[in-house]
Amino acid sequence: MSASQEDLKKIALIRIKSAKTLLSKKDWNGAGYLMGLALECALKSSICKTLRILNYPEAHTDKKVPDFFMTHSFDRLLLLSGLSDLFSPTGNALAFNNWSTFTIQYPAEWTFLRYTMDYFDEKKAKELFNCLMLDDNSIIKTIRQKRRW
Repeated sequence: MSASQEDLKKIALIRIKSAKTLLSKKDWNGAGYLMGLALECALKSSICKTLRILNYPEAHTDKKVPDFFMTHSFDRLLLLSGLSDLFSPTGNALAFNNWSTFTIQYPAEWTFLRYTMDYFDEKKAKELFNCLMLDDNSIIKTIRQKRRW
């Protein structure tokens, strides 16, 4: 079952709220994982909007078409979303800085973080939450302000 654009947006916001709760409970790794999931959902929502499709295409039935959409890579999702103009050195430099600071902490297949215990510390987790949601040029605020999801 694939999620709709609106579902993905709602899931992203719910995961951000959950990450905030985990930060207050000092669960840095749990918060970090949920922040990664929130960004993935936000990017997938943007992909749906950009491509004008109702549901995120997890896989193709046509085996001649590669499964580009089956990824957790923020770089690939950014490319597919059409948001590269917002998070580039020539776009909004502050938003690009937030993107870079956030995504550099997440390896290409970042989902391994669900099995880690000591990947994030308090300082890093709080910095990442700021880059994702709190800063005026945070990733989520930038996507929202530009109405790109």
